Amino acid sequence: MTDNVLPPGPRDEIIAPGDPVYARLADAARRGLLPGWQPVDFLRSDRLFTRRELAPLLAKLPVKTEFVALGNAPRAFASGMGWQVQATKDGITAAEASAEWQGWSFAAGRRSLRWGPGWTGGMLFSDSTAPLDRVSVTKNFGKLTFEQFYGQFFEPNDPTAPVESSSGTRRHLAGRRLTLQSEGPWQISAGEAIKALRLPDPGLAAVLPWYVYEHDWTVGGTGRWLGLPRSTAYRNSHWLNYMADVSVSYTPKNGTRFYGEYLLDDIKAPSFLGGVETTPQRSGLLLGAAASRGPLSWRAEVMDTNRRTYRSDIKADAWQRGDSPLGHVAGPNAHVLFARTDYKVSAKLSLAVEAEQRRRRDASQPGPTSLNRVTLFAATTLTPQAYATARLERDSLRLTFGWMP
Repeated sequence: MTDNVLPPGPRDEIIAPGDPVYARLADAARRGLLPGWQPVDFLRSDRLFTRRELAPLLAKLPVKTEFVALGNAPRAFASGMGWQVQATKDGITAAEASAEWQGWSFAAGRRSLRWGPGWTGGMLFSDSTAPLDRVSVTKNFGKLTFEQFYGQFFEPNDPTAPVESSSGTRRHLAGRRLTLQSEGPWQISAGEAIKALRLPDPGLAAVLPWYVYEHDWTVGGTGRWLGLPRSTAYRNSHWLNYMADVSVSYTPKNGTRFYGEYLLDDIKAPSFLGGVETTPQRSGLLLGAAASRGPLSWRAEVMDTNRRTYRSDIKADAWQRGDSPLGHVAGPNAHVLFARTDYKVSAKLSLAVEAEQRRRRDASQPGPTSLNRVTLFAATTLTPQAYATARLERDSLRLTFGWMP
């Protein structure tokens, strides 16, 4: 993986706002390497970019060792061929080394984790939690791209977790996906992920489909599908939480992009796979559309999750990290409507307006706090090294002044 290559994934996937690529682009804009762009375009917290938007900008940058200090952002960033480090007031938020070998790309370190095309968040992985320490591998097979990662984090001990299923405070998080990226209008990506309290026989866990892995290492159910040798087995499935998702993007010739992401947390499986009538429906769906015409761009989304999506019978294996969701920030039992319009008034002034409604899908069940929000944003360049942003809501106004040395 070279210095200017983005993390792997579909072209229309949103890049997490904390990713170090934004620091690099802000510095490049300050040095005049990106005509028409200003540092504030990449440093304002409300503006997100897709991989498709950032790739041509990164292609203009030289590959060299560099150190960037972003003033009172505050963010410092250093990189070279095959490595990068980013520090903020919260500590080291990104530190990654990467290499390539015979068509395989390998990376190890810390980086924000976000999958999916949704502006309001990814259904399987969002960046509402701290950056994840992980190792990853990527391989291109023509139009197909395979990627897989494994990471760890720690949570407070959960006294409600069954003793035979839990393993202290260590949590194992892993994900893999296969993406079809053609030159045509379609992009399709299918993935699966696990959060595990224990990870027996990790070598087999790295290569088996995780739904099969969970089944064969759990005593309950209809029996072992593959009969592979195992070092242990658990009486119930609380030791591992399995998720799967599919994301699709379609961009016709007029340039308007339609996209969606379907999350499958739990569903009644066919009887020959051990399905039972008591299995609840746990899923989520995000649908959206986006387009850009000259200085004007817009985006609209709707998101919906079932009342038990992301939840679990025990807190330890719920789809969250601490109190923050690993998936969509709205969490379970949520219905979200979102729209945003951006307008670039001039090279130095940009305006945006967002509207969001968030409510509980089932009012009788726990869920997100109801929200009806309209927010106005403004970002302007004051000098080549200084900028200002404004955020106006019904009952608040926040001004930010930034500078770069």
